[in-house]
Amino acid sequence: RRYRESARRFSMDELVAIHDQVVEADRTLKSGANGDVVLPALVMAITGERTIAEKAAAGLFVRPAG
Repeated sequence: RRYRESARRFSMDELVAIHDQVVEADRTLKSGANGDVVLPALVMAITGERTIAEKAAAGLFVRPAG
């Protein structure tokens, strides 16, 4: 019930876009990216910051050496 109430704050287009961002973050994590970077970036993307793809294209998801 609580989730349905929260979901009402978003349009269907916004929910689809958020789902796409979650899928994008999942793929990025599975390709070896650092979760400490990807997950905060996902939250920022959902809240209106740059998308995961834009951050990845900018080289922000480089796996740390070591």
